[in-house]
Amino acid sequence: AKGGDDGPGHGRMIHGWARADRPEGPSTAQDTLLFPAGLRAEDPCVWVEGEWVFAAVKDWEGQLSGTPGISFVRGRLRDGVISWELPPENSLSPRALRWEDGAETPLRHLERPFVLRDANGVPTHLFAAASVGNPFQGDHTAGPSPRLPFNVCLPLGPPDG
Repeated sequence: AKGGDDGPGHGRMIHGWARADRPEGPSTAQDTLLFPAGLRAEDPCVWVEGEWVFAAVKDWEGQLSGTPGISFVRGRLRDGVISWELPPENSLSPRALRWEDGAETPLRHLERPFVLRDANGVPTHLFAAASVGNPFQGDHTAGPSPRLPFNVCLPLGPPDG
């Protein structure tokens, strides 16, 4: 959720959260914020492994990893409180696409992260919405445009080979 207006065009980000034993509920709203109030992150994809909580987030200005894009944070869940920390190498993807030939396409947007995990819970791929240009400008009635948003699927971890 967004609240306030203390940032460069996107406001202060605050996130509430709830806990449940099963996805279908019932859920119980928690009294604490999901992230510290000063953490400028959006669109969290959150998962739990034992006492650890992980979140892939849109990192607006690179506050978390030093590079704008998709970053992750982790925290220990104890007594309903999450103690967050920044792991080393916490950038999942900068706001650019890197091609097999080494070329790079800068992205105007990279957001709404979703982390796919395998049967053992190991993250394998990052899905996100992206755009090269501003999708809110221009005439899109003439057909496909480089400004239109698209989805990306990026492998996590070392490349196969």
